[in-house]
Amino acid sequence: MAALWISQVTITDADRYAEYGKRAVPAIEAQGGRFIARRAPFTQLEGLERPSHTIVVFPSLDAAVACYRSPEYQEAVAFAEGASERDLCIVESEDHPLDQPAALWIGHVKVTDEEAYGKYAVKAGPAIAAHDGQFLARAGGYVQMEGNDRPRNVVALFPTRDRAVECYHSEAYQAGLEHARGASERDLLVVEINS
Repeated sequence: MAALWISQVTITDADRYAEYGKRAVPAIEAQGGRFIARRAPFTQLEGLERPSHTIVVFPSLDAAVACYRSPEYQEAVAFAEGASERDLCIVESEDHPLDQPAALWIGHVKVTDEEAYGKYAVKAGPAIAAHDGQFLARAGGYVQMEGNDRPRNVVALFPTRDRAVECYHSEAYQAGLEHARGASERDLLVVEINS
């Protein structure tokens, strides 16, 4: 299985964070990471909004975690500390080339009522499929490297950001969402890739 390195950032010191970027990109690429989104256009649908998003594809969860823990990347992270607020989660995903312009629907969820949330999932899946969404990750393996840990992570591929947002606002998805409200804490956004 592949892995998606999903970083959501609020930059508080642009100069220092730029230095992080200069060092992080070669460290990530040297470990086999391929960037598919950097400060890409996005739509925040629920939860905490962070204005900068980076998504990197790795061949496996282990490879992504090894990259994060590598001395080269840790040297870069020293520049991000104090210059940003970050949530960084590495999610196991289905193998997919992710080499075309598209959009990723990314949900980080803490479920507080399994029964009610199960009713949401039953309705949400068909609504996503009806809007051309394809699940790449759905509550599988993940490692929270930094920030807010939400143990259920969902990633779906859509042909466009507009199509994903249309899905979210559709009657079918909203009917399912009624079950998730009060049964979970969620951050949900849609990020353009390869744009």
